[in-house]
Amino acid sequence: MILVLMILIYNGIRLDVFSQIHNEQNKSFAREPFSFLSDDQKTTIHGEIVLPNTSQISTCPFIIFVQPPAIPLDKDYFGTFKALADSFAEKGIISLRMENRSKANSSYESDSLNSAMEAEDLYCAIVSVKKDKRFENSRIGLLGHSEGSNAIVKEIHKHGQPAFIVLLSPMGLNGNDFAFHQMKSALLKFARNNVDSSVTSFLNYLEEILSFEYKYQNNFRTLNIKFKEIVSEMYARGGFGKQTKEEAYRRSKKDFLNPRFLDYVQFNPALYFSSITCPALILYGKEDERLDYKPNSRNIDSLFRANHKTNYKIVSFDGVNHDFKNKYDNEVVDEKVMDVMIEWITTVYRKN
Repeated sequence: MILVLMILIYNGIRLDVFSQIHNEQNKSFAREPFSFLSDDQKTTIHGEIVLPNTSQISTCPFIIFVQPPAIPLDKDYFGTFKALADSFAEKGIISLRMENRSKANSSYESDSLNSAMEAEDLYCAIVSVKKDKRFENSRIGLLGHSEGSNAIVKEIHKHGQPAFIVLLSPMGLNGNDFAFHQMKSALLKFARNNVDSSVTSFLNYLEEILSFEYKYQNNFRTLNIKFKEIVSEMYARGGFGKQTKEEAYRRSKKDFLNPRFLDYVQFNPALYFSSITCPALILYGKEDERLDYKPNSRNIDSLFRANHKTNYKIVSFDGVNHDFKNKYDNEVVDEKVMDVMIEWITTVYRKN
């Protein structure tokens, strides 16, 4: 075995792959293909169920992984979900991970799918799992990352409570505020914090657009009129360089009025988190390069407290980034994150 390990390392094969080979040789878990139809009945979504090596399948926790919807992503989600699935199976937890609809059907245009659509696909997955007699009485939990968390809370709001939820790097702020701070941070980093009049002008333009998109989320006609007015004002101030006014409008519409961006900007955490009654584990990395964990976690905590919710836990990890990888070893899901998840899931499942 030592010789095999040395050969694998010499050939540059990652240790997590070796772990997978070792585990499967010892039959600590089994893999099964899984597929179901998307909510629009046009796309077959493929995935994989990982089963612990036990005869008591009906008593095991069952968790479904949910990833962001916009870009094509396979079931392994850059290896993160596969690593979680294998570790969970070793601890007696069944999991389903699946590609998103963008990956399953290449005919969808970029940014045409959003978390609301993914929430409906998630519901289809749950219904499909329940049709398997082995899982018809299983209490299913949900685990989502980033915008995948948005899909989970929307699915709960519409279809009811799962056994539990685990949300990784979820949005805790209103979508327009979240998007503005995220884009402002990226712009200032690009500009190396040199805030001249053009940067200030663009930030004002961006904040106004996002504010209107959030305010008029139930009235697209009014939103479109306001959007044209804002673009026209920015164009009149020379904010689009050599583009024609029509080019400026088409580009801005493509960037800011597509289904995914509108869904993102119009996210209302008060609406969705207030409806969650099942046990919830909320996790953040303190080295998150895409969101500020402090205001997001604080707002979720405030929403839960306002609704007298007590069956939840919020944890922020040192040295961990947005993808829950250790900043010193970007190939591995941080071990302490994994331990917290497994312990919390098994404890909550036994109590309930």
